[in-house]
Amino acid sequence: MVHPLSFNETKLNNTIIDIVETIFYNATSVSRNVGSDGGGALLDIQGYDITYYNISEVDSAFDLRVNFTDITEFTTLIIRHKTEEEGGHTSAIQIWDYSDLAWEGYGLLTESETAVIKTLGVYDSSDHVGTGDDLGIVQVRVYQPASTPPKTHKHSFDWIAISKGHGTPVGQEIDPLSIHKTAINKSQFYYDEELNLNLTLVATKNYVDIFANTAATVYLSAVQDIQTATPTLVEFDTEEFDVGNNFNTGTYKYIVPSDGKYMVSLSIRSNEVMAVGKIILAYVYVGAVNVMLYQSSVATGGSAKPQIVGSKIIACSEDDEITLRFYHNQGANMGIFSSATRTYMSIVRVA
Repeated sequence: MVHPLSFNETKLNNTIIDIVETIFYNATSVSRNVGSDGGGALLDIQGYDITYYNISEVDSAFDLRVNFTDITEFTTLIIRHKTEEEGGHTSAIQIWDYSDLAWEGYGLLTESETAVIKTLGVYDSSDHVGTGDDLGIVQVRVYQPASTPPKTHKHSFDWIAISKGHGTPVGQEIDPLSIHKTAINKSQFYYDEELNLNLTLVATKNYVDIFANTAATVYLSAVQDIQTATPTLVEFDTEEFDVGNNFNTGTYKYIVPSDGKYMVSLSIRSNEVMAVGKIILAYVYVGAVNVMLYQSSVATGGSAKPQIVGSKIIACSEDDEITLRFYHNQGANMGIFSSATRTYMSIVRVA
């Protein structure tokens, strides 16, 4: 027989939580320190969804860095990875040790054309969570040194996460107590009477309702013409996906569905070659407030189509409007490059 327990913004006591709860933390930044861009954005490693963040070797070498923020403790590092071919390359999985000021090895990634999950236990997390200026930061590195003959194998990462708790992401174990929120009635917990447990309810702390999480990626499907020296709203007209239907492709605005912290990731590229000294700017606005600003310019001695890539976690309130604006000083009208991989914006609630 199953009985409902009233939730009312409370949680089970810490003893029960320690046994059954697993918290997964999304990455907050990713970078290719060595290796070429094979496509993908931060959002692509934040979920187990078969959407990949790619990096290609340079002279058989690559160095991928992934950071996590606001961490106090964790028990597990999880990586889901595959390669374009199986050539015998092996890369090291490392976590920065703030005590030894060195990268500490935790395991190896081998090449496989089928995605494989590596679940690595971390038993000294206090050495890997930053303090002072690095408070709460965990740094993860996947590294492969150069070797001969030089190769350009492509590595694809579907999910890189850390977690706190003893549950597994792929259902390899069954907890003795099943506690969940149903899609029909999200205000109740259920437990099995046969366990004969006396469950105490206490105040909620840092509880995030997974049903309130949303995610959207939108992009520019046609070149947008922008006047010189005029910050202009980017007219994202196509949705790659929009969980919650919060982006309006008519007004080009993301309407925040609930109070929380949101990760905004963007990429934008000029459609024309620009001369030395010319710049492009990308502004992210929440309402009328500029919360993110990035600049790119052409270096001395050449000309190019500059591109901007950036991401940041920002605090938002329900019904806030998130938009992206673009600026250039080309001296004449100039277009924004249209592409799902070059000019896009991704928004996901993370807390």
